[in-house]
Amino acid sequence: MAKKKTKQPESIRLKLAGERTLTELRDMLLLALAELEARPFELYKNCNFYVTPVVPTREKIDLNTITIEHPYPCAADELDE
Repeated sequence: MAKKKTKQPESIRLKLAGERTLTELRDMLLLALAELEARPFELYKNCNFYVTPVVPTREKIDLNTITIEHPYPCAADELDE
């Protein structure tokens, strides 16, 4: 008899609505992450965060993808090794 596969959970949408300053976006993202901490998952993958800049003029802006490969290194983590 074949093992029954457990269904993977659907993606969780983090919706940060409205026009916000970077400070407000950071605070809202931290709140969303706090909500994720309350969920029963230990790992997450394939996180994509899109923002639409509000540009008051027609100046050329940099819309290149920002890629973060690893979490910011912490000196305290090196003490554990």
